[in-house]
Amino acid sequence: MENFLIKEIQSAKELRRFIAFPNAFYNGNPFRVTQLFGFENSTLLFSNNPAHIFCQSKYFLAYEGTQIVGVTDFVDDIIVSSALIRAVQDWGKSDNITVTHGLFGFNDMDMERMLVNGYYELRTQAVIYNYPYYWEHLELQRFKKDFDWMQIEINLPIQIPEKPKKYAAHVSERYGLNPLKFKKAKDLIFYNQKMFHTLNDAFVDLYGLVQLTDKQIDYYINHYFIENLKAISRSYNLCDSCPIFRAFGFEPEYDLTHVLQESTAWYKIKKMALTW
Repeated sequence: MENFLIKEIQSAKELRRFIAFPNAFYNGNPFRVTQLFGFENSTLLFSNNPAHIFCQSKYFLAYEGTQIVGVTDFVDDIIVSSALIRAVQDWGKSDNITVTHGLFGFNDMDMERMLVNGYYELRTQAVIYNYPYYWEHLELQRFKKDFDWMQIEINLPIQIPEKPKKYAAHVSERYGLNPLKFKKAKDLIFYNQKMFHTLNDAFVDLYGLVQLTDKQIDYYINHYFIENLKAISRSYNLCDSCPIFRAFGFEPEYDLTHVLQESTAWYKIKKMALTW
């Protein structure tokens, strides 16, 4: 590979290239779901995400000439993948870090982990997709799998069977529980803090979990329940009947995975997200 270079990101323009590369790299892939540019940008910006208060981070681009050939995603060339990993490890060694462990985000609200099976199944919007050769590259570099997550697709019946209904009624009566009914996402704002604290408590023993701080909780409340809906409405001039609007909680038969796959190309999503 000629004119090969690993470059640490130093500017907002380079960060945009870092974020945009995977969407271009997988363009046309029927199993990978496009990521929202604005969400990725907000997560990685030091000035936006409160995770950067206690996390150190660097981002690297792999170039062949003027063409990007790797970020966290990479072309099928061991020179590229090994150089990216080496750049991360060299940075870690400079701070006395001795173990490379991942793929993790800042916390479980971020994209993380690596696909090692099910490459020909549609992913969800919140799950990483990668090609089969990724794991082969890591094995060649003496990495080993430490843990497995299983993702299971369940086809729900149109009508709820009687047995789950009875269980639900029994639990509701015993513990005094009632389902929360709401028409719009903003109706959940009152419950947001409690919801995220419940997530912290419920998943405390989950492998690799980093619990959210109060500042992070406020960040996600603003991001998911306030800014996202405003931005999408503003960018697409949406009404309640639009598929993307429904995907954010207004009609349960729509989900963000299919909306992102079916309603727009990746560069259109990028254009929309840049207005955030």
